[in-house]
Amino acid sequence: MGTLRRFDVQMMKEHCGLVNYLETGTGAGDSLEYVIDCKFEKYLTVEIDPEQSKSTQNKIPLPKYYIGKSIDKLPEMLKELGPEPTLFFLDAHFPQADSRQITYTESINQYKEDAFPLEKELTIIMESRNIDKDAFVIDDYWIYDKSEDFNKYKFLSSDAWFETVNGKRVWKHKDLVGKMNMDVNLKVNFFLESVKDTHSIEKEYIDQGYLIVTPKGEN
Repeated sequence: MGTLRRFDVQMMKEHCGLVNYLETGTGAGDSLEYVIDCKFEKYLTVEIDPEQSKSTQNKIPLPKYYIGKSIDKLPEMLKELGPEPTLFFLDAHFPQADSRQITYTESINQYKEDAFPLEKELTIIMESRNIDKDAFVIDDYWIYDKSEDFNKYKFLSSDAWFETVNGKRVWKHKDLVGKMNMDVNLKVNFFLESVKDTHSIEKEYIDQGYLIVTPKGEN
């Protein structure tokens, strides 16, 4: 699980005219805790693990919390959000694994496609609103990086995902995902194609990798 602390969210908010904040994958609330100081008008967050969500709510009571799968809760969250420009932080990967309740292999086996909800999340968002003025930060970009050149990433910790073969990082779970007929590399392409004329697209190869998508002329 990544963190928005890597970015100057206050500057992004001001330059892009962002009003609200929505995230998928609440986790322990590290990013929430950071962006609270940015004074967004609305904070919405969803977490699949009820106990994790309750723990974070006790620590950071301001946001509106949703419990369940992000793809199930997003329609309700988007209605609550309204049309104002929004920062979307999409980080709902590998349920319960980032919090070390289960292993990454167990998360993929248990949640299957729900361990990689990004494509469905983006589809729901794009079909529900005009995103021309919205900004996106997508965590775990390495999952969707077609080059599979994982050596360029500066991971905080990589043992859970990778092994080194002949000096090259190889994703441990690629065969497992392949057996489930999930081509995760393609799950972000349609989004990038649809926003290439309206948004600037940047890639950061720190932590597990980030995709930063901001409105053109605003960043």
